[in-house]
Amino acid sequence: MEIMGIKQLTMDQSLGEIAYNAYCEAVGYKSVRGDTLPIWEDQSERLQEAWERAGEAVAEFLEKS
Repeated sequence: MEIMGIKQLTMDQSLGEIAYNAYCEAVGYKSVRGDTLPIWEDQSERLQEAWERAGEAVAEFLEKS
């Protein structure tokens, strides 16, 4: 999916990965329990898919705006 050239600008990162990394940076790579959050590549497939869906939802919203 491409929204306003986002796909070209992100190169090899998906919207889910961009969103996850932004979240991790915002919380200092710490979970609500204080545990260190894994980097994207080490995150579970289930959570990667959830972040992908979240990224897609934002893209769909922007596309409709």
